[in-house]
Amino acid sequence: MKFEELSEQSQEKAREVLAELLRIKYQQVFVLDDDVVTFLAHKIRKAFVELESEEKLPEFGSSDT
Repeated sequence: MKFEELSEQSQEKAREVLAELLRIKYQQVFVLDDDVVTFLAHKIRKAFVELESEEKLPEFGSSDT
């Protein structure tokens, strides 16, 4: 799933998380390497994709069985 395929709410929250992590990282080392930014962005996207995928899974133990 691409970032653009996430819900608008997930996209906004992912941006907020990335901004906060980049702020923290910058405060630690006073520099932001492109590799670090890319790594964090990919990890955050992956986490939000997994969260949205979990929300769409069918409920187990429902009365359908």
